[in-house]
Amino acid sequence: MTDKQKAAAVWTNASQNPVILSDGSAVAPGEVTTPEQAEFVKGSFWEEHGVLILGAPKLGGDEASVIAELKKDMDILTAQQVEALAQIDTLTNGASELNQKLSSALDEAEALRQENVTLKASAGTSATQLSDAQAKIKTQQAEIEALKKTAK
Repeated sequence: MTDKQKAAAVWTNASQNPVILSDGSAVAPGEVTTPEQAEFVKGSFWEEHGVLILGAPKLGGDEASVIAELKKDMDILTAQQVEALAQIDTLTNGASELNQKLSSALDEAEALRQENVTLKASAGTSATQLSDAQAKIKTQQAEIEALKKTAK
C-alpha cells in the first residue's frame, strides 16, 4: 500500500458501541473513519481487538435488496402514518362538533323540561281555578233553582 493509499484508508467500526480515538474524536457503530481519524487507528487498541477494521462496509446483492425493500416498506408505513394522522384529525374534529351539538341538545332539553314544569304548575293553577269556577257555577245554579222554586 502506498503512502497515499494509507492516508486515504478508512476504517469501519464493527462494534455496537462508539469508539473514541486518541485525538478525542468518535466513530459511531457501523460508521467509517474520516481520513484524519484513520491516522490514529493503525496500531491502536481498537485495531488490535478487531473493533475497527480496514475498509468501508460493502453490501452484497442480498443485503442491498433487503435494504431497498426495507426503504420501500418504510415509505409505505410513513404514508400510512400520515393518512392515519389525517383520519385522527378528521375524527377528532367530528367528535368535537358532535360534542357541541350534544351540549346544545342537552341545553334545549333542559329548557323544555323547565317549560314543562312551568306549564304543569300553570295547568295545576288553571285546574284549581276551573274547579273553583265550576263549584261557584253549581252554587249559583242551586241558588237560581231555589229562587225559581220560591218564585213559583
